[in-house]
Amino acid sequence: MAPAVLRLLRVSTKLLVAGGALYMAYDYGLLGSGAQGQEVLKKSSAALPPVVQEWAEYCGVQIPSAPKLDFSVSESWNWGE
Repeated sequence: MAPAVLRLLRVSTKLLVAGGALYMAYDYGLLGSGAQGQEVLKKSSAALPPVVQEWAEYCGVQIPSAPKLDFSVSESWNWGE
């Protein structure tokens, strides 16, 4: 009985996390057009470094700077041509 409950709890947790990730991706526009994805990439690349820097200072860890990603997602999309 207990292994079945634990198995159900584990599967439920995995489905909940996967569903939440899918919802967040849809909500942020990652599942939309290439232009929407490019806009989300710009927003996240602007917001993420300050958060990582704050976390690194809090933990006392030195993290190298992130590389700059300057490319157009919609221009590099494979259109099947």
